[in-house]
Amino acid sequence: MRTKVFRNGLEVGNRLRDLGLKREQVVSIAHAMIEGRDNTTMNDPSSTPGFFSWSYGTRKLREELLPHGWKRAEIAGVPLVFHEDKKVSISVMNTDRGTGLENSFPQPCNRKGPATRRAVDENQMEFLQILKESLNSNSSSDAPNSGIFRWYLCVYQEGDIKRAELSCPIETSEGYFSAFRERIIIALDGNGQANVSLKGVGSGEENEFDIPVTRKKVS
Repeated sequence: MRTKVFRNGLEVGNRLRDLGLKREQVVSIAHAMIEGRDNTTMNDPSSTPGFFSWSYGTRKLREELLPHGWKRAEIAGVPLVFHEDKKVSISVMNTDRGTGLENSFPQPCNRKGPATRRAVDENQMEFLQILKESLNSNSSSDAPNSGIFRWYLCVYQEGDIKRAELSCPIETSEGYFSAFRERIIIALDGNGQANVSLKGVGSGEENEFDIPVTRKKVS
């Protein structure tokens, strides 16, 4: 399956609007994650930058979206927001240098456990259901409605290099993403150009920190 990648300013704005979002909101949340990482020192525990980024981002995610029809939830210890009408849920994640690059893709900076695997598996099941319904013109009217897709706001920072994307993974392998349904590249700099980067740092999701990553590519 070919991943849909949105990176042109107009198409990004339109796709975000379909999901009930504005680009300014997503940028604000990403910058909150960057601020959290920056608000640490060499004297903090090594997991602090990832945890602060995740925590600040989750707070800003909710501050930005709860006033606009989104609801707060926590599933298997993972904090998120969801919109019932748009069939979308979002959580934030620190990811590696593949973030925001069209010829690569983001990986969580630490191996994810069963909660993330289940969420991604559900994305795959919902996608297959939508595909089946779109191909079957005689599908019955009582076919189950598609559920809520799990999206991740992925943010990468290394020094002055900052990149972000809103992505919907559909497959995992050994705790890392191996396929995506959609990726929406979010330009954080003034000219919208992607930078090159070196590495990533861990997040706080599911209390797992700083596990080395071997990024997998989608064929």
